[in-house]
Amino acid sequence: MLIRWQQLRQWSSNVKRIPPAYADFLTVVRIERQLQQHHSNFTELSTNYVVPNHPAFPEYLVGMYFGGKVQKIRHAYKNNKLHADVVDILNENRFVWNASEYSWQCNLSALQTYKKLNGNLLVRNDFFVPLNDPNWPKDTWGLNLGKVVGTLRNTKDKMKPDRRIELEKLGFVWDRFEYNYQCYLIALKTYKKLHGNLSMHSEFVVPLNDPNWPEET
Repeated sequence: MLIRWQQLRQWSSNVKRIPPAYADFLTVVRIERQLQQHHSNFTELSTNYVVPNHPAFPEYLVGMYFGGKVQKIRHAYKNNKLHADVVDILNENRFVWNASEYSWQCNLSALQTYKKLNGNLLVRNDFFVPLNDPNWPKDTWGLNLGKVVGTLRNTKDKMKPDRRIELEKLGFVWDRFEYNYQCYLIALKTYKKLHGNLSMHSEFVVPLNDPNWPEET
């Protein structure tokens, strides 16, 4: 639903208690919350944000650059120098204070959901989180999870220790080839344990849900 002008006037009266320099920015954030609520539980503005030509926005704001303002506000918040009323209003509108942390949480949430639905984290390179799927968190819809996995693997040595630990607890596959090799090796050892040899037929398939076989095989 588009933002009504009556709401904008009400917002304008509400922001009079804060420094005027923040009024337009808060108006933009409030409108973006309404627009983004259908695909996100948060309000994310990029550091190159420009007010789009959308009927929800007042004409005088359309085309205005707010990317610099986003950076300044996040920096002020990080250093506890942002006006308290501004903080309250931005929190009410689910403003993203840390874009990097927000992105990380979206990626982690997508991986957790993928594992819940598929039983593993062997994500295909071309896998995208489906849009408008209630099985997935809204903030992950459309995410190129295959690319995310590749990036995480390539940045393993540069990753923050706490994030790396989170991924390892989740069962993240750092090296797919090594993972597959270990699964094959476990399967061969299990077959030999059960049959006493490795003379299996080429059509042999490890049975599903068989307690004699490790889950990863």
